[in-house]
Amino acid sequence: MRYRVSSEWRGGWEHVILYDDWTGSEAVIIPGIGCNLIRCRLEEYETIEGPPHLSMLAEYSAEYGVPLLWPPSRIAGGTFTFRGRRYTFPQHEGGHHLHGDIRRLSWEVVSQSAAETEGAWMTAVLRVTDHPEWYAYYPHEVALRLTYRLKEGRISAVLDAVNEGRDEAPYGFGIHPYFTLAGDALEETEVTVPAEFQYDTSELVGIERVPERTELCRQLDGGLAVSALPAELDHVLLRLASGKRECRLTRKRSGIRIVFGFSENLAHAVVFVPEWAHAVSLEPWSSITDAFNSPLPAEWSGRSGLEGGRAVRFEWQWRVERLGQ
Repeated sequence: MRYRVSSEWRGGWEHVILYDDWTGSEAVIIPGIGCNLIRCRLEEYETIEGPPHLSMLAEYSAEYGVPLLWPPSRIAGGTFTFRGRRYTFPQHEGGHHLHGDIRRLSWEVVSQSAAETEGAWMTAVLRVTDHPEWYAYYPHEVALRLTYRLKEGRISAVLDAVNEGRDEAPYGFGIHPYFTLAGDALEETEVTVPAEFQYDTSELVGIERVPERTELCRQLDGGLAVSALPAELDHVLLRLASGKRECRLTRKRSGIRIVFGFSENLAHAVVFVPEWAHAVSLEPWSSITDAFNSPLPAEWSGRSGLEGGRAVRFEWQWRVERLGQ
């Protein structure tokens, strides 16, 4: 059989492993720490920078693998108001809330299997009501259902968020994959993003101006060396061109290109180069930094609410292409 899935306990944590034996591809997911995809080998190429030790993932859950963010980025002071209700989130960094908490919480695996026509997959669920410390500051009956699938040498994911309660829940979602460079120099690695506008991120919170079409947008749209990204910025936050949801990371020394696609409702993207890992993070977000405190209209901030009984779906996937083929 081409595809298979296994569940193993290592170092005190469950590892769900998806296999595609024909291509030698393998994906490793840790349900107990944010359902983080800590390893993804597609054919013979490693694509994700995982933690040196699993204990580091538990402590630094936003810094390795593929953290899931609900919401993405910072909330100034950890507080905001939505529909007349005041929310106070925990402060993680510099007096701000950072990247939500689903990245560190334990998810429940509800199914895992493999089939010739469907690939290898696993599904896990996270409910706000199962985590009293989360429900205390986010009092909504929201359930998240995540499926990772390995098929034909490609990794894909679907996240369904359902509001099972009555009150409208404020939300934002993002993905924070650390794509490994694994021996490729920054100047030999090119990032391509369909950027239409750039937000001002000179401050870590407090985006107040409508994004602008910049020279950096044009450069990223055509492909830019990672070493040429502006060093004065912690990260670059972009609004993507309508109908274009595919980023590329070209590793010239390795002779490969990672093609990363995602759903239309992830209208923003961040390019971030971490100091602690030889990697590049390409982050699709549904909303911008501190969206619910932003003076920008919703069309630019992405702030949104999930009404009772309603659902929203996010999708993403990536594959490896060999250069010259």
